[in-house]
Amino acid sequence: MIPQKSKKTLLAVLVLAVSACLAFADRIYYSYDNTGNRVSASTHAPSTRGAFGNGTDISDTLALSGIRVYPNPTEGPLTVVITGYDLENAGITVTDMTGKNLIRLTETAETNELDLTDYPSGIYLVRIRTGESESVHKIVRK
Repeated sequence: MIPQKSKKTLLAVLVLAVSACLAFADRIYYSYDNTGNRVSASTHAPSTRGAFGNGTDISDTLALSGIRVYPNPTEGPLTVVITGYDLENAGITVTDMTGKNLIRLTETAETNELDLTDYPSGIYLVRIRTGESESVHKIVRK
């Protein structure tokens, strides 16, 4: 059996070890545009020179930064803007939460107008596929 004093010491050492790990962990910060789409991520990596360093910031623009879907929520009309991507193999698909395809565009432009007016209120997924990536946006239909 471990004496009570040893348990307290062991607990204190464990708390200090976890605190040190958290202090040196990378932190990720996200930025969003006015429509709620995530547009960038910034990683703050602690300094490797010592515990009192300022750290290093690494900013990356996400693949989603060139894609905007608005307004969200919508009463029906929906705009999808795709910039900075090769649109030759791009496509847009709108599905309901059961996975049923409702709208499919195989020919896309930089600005695409969709209409959810004929669909009931609820949550829909807008999947935008480009030659380089795929992103999914959750849309609320009022």
